[in-house]
Amino acid sequence: MFFVALSQILVDRGFSTVIVQRSVESAEEKTAIFWYTIIVSLFIAAIMFLIAPWFARFFDHPVLKPLLYLSAAVVPLNALASVPTALLQRDLRFDVIAKSGLAASIIGGVTAVVAASLGAGVWSFAIQAAIYSILNSTLIWIMGRWSPMRGMRLASGRHLIGFGSFVTIAGLLDVLYIHGSSLIIGRLHGAADLGFYNRAQNLQNLPGGILAAIVNRVALPLFAKMEDLAALRDYMRIVQGAIMLINLPLMAALIVMPDLLIEVLYGEKWLFTAPILAILAFGGILFPLQMVNMQVVLSQGRSGIVLKVEVAKKIVGLVSLLVGSLYGLTGLAIGQAISMYIGFLMNAVITGKVIGYGFARQIRDLLGVSLITALMAGAISVIRPTLHLGSAVNLLTLTAIGSAVFLVAALVFRVSVIDQILNMGPLRRFSRFIPVFGRR
Repeated sequence: MFFVALSQILVDRGFSTVIVQRSVESAEEKTAIFWYTIIVSLFIAAIMFLIAPWFARFFDHPVLKPLLYLSAAVVPLNALASVPTALLQRDLRFDVIAKSGLAASIIGGVTAVVAASLGAGVWSFAIQAAIYSILNSTLIWIMGRWSPMRGMRLASGRHLIGFGSFVTIAGLLDVLYIHGSSLIIGRLHGAADLGFYNRAQNLQNLPGGILAAIVNRVALPLFAKMEDLAALRDYMRIVQGAIMLINLPLMAALIVMPDLLIEVLYGEKWLFTAPILAILAFGGILFPLQMVNMQVVLSQGRSGIVLKVEVAKKIVGLVSLLVGSLYGLTGLAIGQAISMYIGFLMNAVITGKVIGYGFARQIRDLLGVSLITALMAGAISVIRPTLHLGSAVNLLTLTAIGSAVFLVAALVFRVSVIDQILNMGPLRRFSRFIPVFGRR
């Protein structure tokens, strides 16, 4: 996973962001970008082939060698879809991206489950990744209906390398930090502890990762079209509020009942990860907002600032990782949580300088959502000790109660983002029948 994520950043070289932010229209430039990604993907695949034997020996897991060989073959497949996907994203044709991704995910996922049931083990994940890449790239080309011009025409894209390089380096730092931490844990603490930590991390990352993916796909092309900073600030406020209406209650649920979630989803043998999950969830509260802030700054063509911030964030994250590793998996989780909050602070400060919507204003606008989330978490914490219905039933009951408390509180207190959503389109009539006890 480390090398696949790393190769995706290197292959793309930030050109997807260039296509969206700079509104690249020239057929020659699109063709040049396409061939750049293909050449780089083949180069990265060759490197992965060469280092696979050494990597397997270093971690003392021989299976890593053939796994890396298959992963290397997937890299050029992903590169084929890079430019067509960026063009669809720029043109806001997210339906095509969603259809191809959903079809590839379902088929790849079903195949992986079948392979696992037949005893394929870790190869199930590798097979899933390969099938997803083949299907997604094929469907993107068929439905996107774009093809490069004849000839490589590399010179046409040279002037775009500067902006793309900043974005690429920032992405590399992010991958090195996120996946590099797994390499460090695996080397220092062993595969078993890495498995426990990754199980908690993957569950915590699921909602935030989905939201971040949506933001990365949708936000940049929309932000880039806004020339009025006041309108951009308003739109950013709505986007952040809507995201936190989803992320905050989900993270709160992971914090107050991690053991129930772990036991029901994975079984009692994974309960060791529950405290780690709670700590990571606390750190993941503001994670999607980092993505929003970064996309806003990129939409203004300030990739150089994004790179500087990412360097500073990763230095903080690395220090937190190294210090935390001295105290085991719990220390690692605490270090990662702290670095997430510092990262948001850095991103928000830069956004304040670029468009005038900084850390203090962003936090103030989230107080209402935070209040109703606290009410939800409090209700779950009070009711949970009274339930003795079994783990699965308890989880369903508490989820229903927490959801009800959150929704009622959101409508009654009418936090600002709720007002904005209710005043949109057909919901405007409904908003008149909801009592208002205060706004946050």
